[in-house]
Amino acid sequence: MLAIRLKKRPFTGLFLLPIVFCSFLNGGGYYPTISSIEFYGNTKTMDYIIAREIQHPVDTPLDSTLAQEDRNRLDNLGIFSEVTWRVV
Repeated sequence: MLAIRLKKRPFTGLFLLPIVFCSFLNGGGYYPTISSIEFYGNTKTMDYIIAREIQHPVDTPLDSTLAQEDRNRLDNLGIFSEVTWRVV
């Protein structure tokens, strides 16, 4: 699971919790796959504004480079004091 934690400038509580499932492909390797992206705790910013900054496609293996670029785009909006992500 990929969780991206965002904090509003004075407010906190926006969480992006993409649900990630394991894929066992060729050789039984572990490939986490983004199955959906959900927003929790967002009260001020419209969800479509956050969603347009996330360009990692759903139903594809997690790409940490794309996730980091998405994090940077959310941070560059200037409306969150902190943006982080981690696999859960």
